[in-house]
Amino acid sequence: MSRNFQVDESIPPCQDFYKHVCSKVEAAFQLPADRSEWIFAFYDSRERLLCAKKKYFRLLTEGYEPHTPRAKPLKDFYLACMNEKASAAEERQMVSEKTKEIQALADGAAVADYAQKHIDAADGAILSFFTDADLDNPAQFDAGIVADLRTLPEKSYYENKLVTDDYQVLAADFFKALQLDNPDKRARDLIDLEKKISQLYPIPADFRKRWTERRYLDRKEWTKKYSHLRLERFLSRVPNNTRLRDLVPETLD
Repeated sequence: MSRNFQVDESIPPCQDFYKHVCSKVEAAFQLPADRSEWIFAFYDSRERLLCAKKKYFRLLTEGYEPHTPRAKPLKDFYLACMNEKASAAEERQMVSEKTKEIQALADGAAVADYAQKHIDAADGAILSFFTDADLDNPAQFDAGIVADLRTLPEKSYYENKLVTDDYQVLAADFFKALQLDNPDKRARDLIDLEKKISQLYPIPADFRKRWTERRYLDRKEWTKKYSHLRLERFLSRVPNNTRLRDLVPETLD
């Protein structure tokens, strides 16, 4: 996209320099239907880049073969994302596999084992780990584990009946899509569980404060305190000089 900023000679620059330079281009400009604003200095170049990207992606769909190591996987990713039928089939397969995994968990020990195996997995689970700069040595990272199954941001959302009513409809539709029995009851049970977890979690202001507190436990304390979580495998992969923070113990007990 190129734009010709033709000055308006009828307006002296010393009288109104902005109108002298921009009045004609503004008068000729029409805001695109999919935009709410336009800043010439930024959006013109952004639009040129967008057009170039669209042209490149169109070439990929027409059989163009990239030549660089970085561009080759980009083509695979793009074509995979644009293949809606294949994506839908893959989603159904993934959901089916995950449903079978979860339904096979017979007791609390199996759930704990499943959770610890997925702490550092891409798909996640009940437990997840975090890293943050060490409070005494910012050149080093701390690590920690939190448990969370909430869908909504924090507990005030669960106290709003309008929100939970809408959420229950969505959750029931989700279970129906999975073709599971009693979808409405499952939705209610899910929300009840999330409500209980939300009551354990600190509110955002308190949570921010905890990030500044030295809530450290050594490995022996961590393993003993949370023996029911079977964290040995995960902790064995954390460097020995990494300090462990017990950020939200309420959800791990």
